Amino acid sequence: MNTAEIIQQIRAAGLYPIPVEADAAPDEWSGLRFAGSLDEFFNAAKAMGATVVFLLIRKLEEEDFCHEPDASAEGALDGNEADANEAPIVEEISDLTATLPSLADFKKRIGEEYAYILAARGQMGVLSYVEAEDWWRSFNEQRDLAIGKLQEKCEAVREAAEERQLQKNESLFQQLPSLLDDPDFRNITTQRGMK
Repeated sequence: MNTAEIIQQIRAAGLYPIPVEADAAPDEWSGLRFAGSLDEFFNAAKAMGATVVFLLIRKLEEEDFCHEPDASAEGALDGNEADANEAPIVEEISDLTATLPSLADFKKRIGEEYAYILAARGQMGVLSYVEAEDWWRSFNEQRDLAIGKLQEKCEAVREAAEERQLQKNESLFQQLPSLLDDPDFRNITTQRGMK
């Protein structure tokens, strides 16, 4: 399917297509998501009193092959510990094709339309429908797999950083008795004031 075909189908259903732009992914589109066929969506839209259908066309972009962790994501790529209660945050954008090379096969589709999101507003609210290409579903499954692998790697790095910090803390704790027995340490001005 392509844009011309979807617009033709909207018009054939007696509705007016209004192309719109938005950054929303198909799963983030607002309103109730229709669970039926495209023709059934058109019938439902008309039953709701809609005369227009908003059409958002999504295309595969280079950014779809990258992953930027959430600001709240935990991880430790640099090994620096800011606070024992707070894990460092991974701030770099990852190339998912490095994590899962099979994703690179989809790069030839950059610029191709992969989803058509239709939305109709009626008296009862917004009803949406997503028509996605089969290859997009396959890409999305592999992308999710790559993100999962990347998150596992980040978690392992974070756990290793926590373990290093625990070992460092334990080493410092074990040195404490020898410091208390050290006369030079006991004679430090701040230590005399604590006696």
